[in-house]
Amino acid sequence: MRCWVRRRWANHAKVLAELELWALNVHPKGWGKGLAQALLAAVAEEARQLGATVLCLWCMEANLHARRCYELAGWQLGGQRRCNDWLTGMPLHELDYLLLLPR
Repeated sequence: MRCWVRRRWANHAKVLAELELWALNVHPKGWGKGLAQALLAAVAEEARQLGATVLCLWCMEANLHARRCYELAGWQLGGQRRCNDWLTGMPLHELDYLLLLPR
């Protein structure tokens, strides 16, 4: 299991209201065991403790397994799309997801 979170904004002086979950990886042998849900819950709790009000992430549009996982954890589509090729050299179509954090 791996999980990385980073500040969404480069200006650290700005109030830290929004964090981006940059990557979450669970090996297929760990699927269906609640590991991703536990990681997502831990990330949300840590973000709340840091004072964030929103978590965001980008997910490949075709990755239905990951999308279902995020949606089960309460994440919602944010309405943005992007296409990046910097990671693989091939276009990756991504959707944004948001999780509003209670104060």
